[in-house]
Amino acid sequence: MPVGATYEENALTRAEALIRTGSVELGLALIDAVRQYQNAQLPAVAGAGLTLAQALQELYSERRIAMFLKNTSFYDYRRFGFACKNCQRTGVVVLGPGGAVNTNATIVYNYMDYFDVPQNELDFNTPGAGSAPVVFPL
Repeated sequence: MPVGATYEENALTRAEALIRTGSVELGLALIDAVRQYQNAQLPAVAGAGLTLAQALQELYSERRIAMFLKNTSFYDYRRFGFACKNCQRTGVVVLGPGGAVNTNATIVYNYMDYFDVPQNELDFNTPGAGSAPVVFPL
């Protein structure tokens, strides 16, 4: 388990910030850079004329692939709004008992009350509550 952030995590976090702030092509270029770094042999997405929604979907998919076994997938799903109390995802591909692959599984997130994870970093790092000030550089 990595102790600190990896190149992939940093690059994909930057890609998300760029995509969400309107620099879709720059964000997609970072996704391509991660793919090249990992020798993923996946097609480039920069210059493909993707919409904002398509770019975000590509980012979600890339984080699931690039961050595999880095212990970030649950937090990504929570942060992206996929995992919440009474939320569920259908059509999910999962590896089941004995190595059986289910290509149409449903994941129900009704256990969220038992696993307290902040939805936002500011939930625990609120300015004035004894924490360091939160500054967002431009």
